Amino acid sequence: MKTDNKQATVFALAIMHIFDYLSANYALYNNTIPEIEIFNAFNNAQKFLMKNYNTLEVELGRVQKITRGNVEFSMYGCANTLASSGFYVPHKKGQLKCVLGDTFIFFAQYGKDGLEELKAINVFGNSNKPSSKHYTDQLEMFVNMELRSVVLENDAIKKQGIMYYPQ
Repeated sequence: MKTDNKQATVFALAIMHIFDYLSANYALYNNTIPEIEIFNAFNNAQKFLMKNYNTLEVELGRVQKITRGNVEFSMYGCANTLASSGFYVPHKKGQLKCVLGDTFIFFAQYGKDGLEELKAINVFGNSNKPSSKHYTDQLEMFVNMELRSVVLENDAIKKQGIMYYPQ
């Protein structure tokens, strides 16, 4: 679900309702969601969009935001997807802010001779200190669906000349 998708917004909002329902009714007896809850999910999504935007055709990125400190970006996706971002709280009028999701994603690429490449992204940063340059340094890469290379060899790390200890 990309940020410019206008149909995804209804589904993302409906899925948030379904997750709220599942949380309130943990371990349902027959593991089904009643049809009325599906109706309620889409009805709530419709009400939210009409109240705040006067249309159902709203780009997902206008509604979903990811912020950290003073940095804010439009957010793609929804719950239970790769780079899951399904836990939102009210933000500005008609907007929701991502507060929880996949925060560290790590990929290893193997070839016939073994490990070839490591890539990662840490959406909420390697530091919880707002004054740190690592507080938001990966947020833009995350929303652009980019990864950073991971170097594990001591000599290669020393060659880069950058030593950092997460805080």
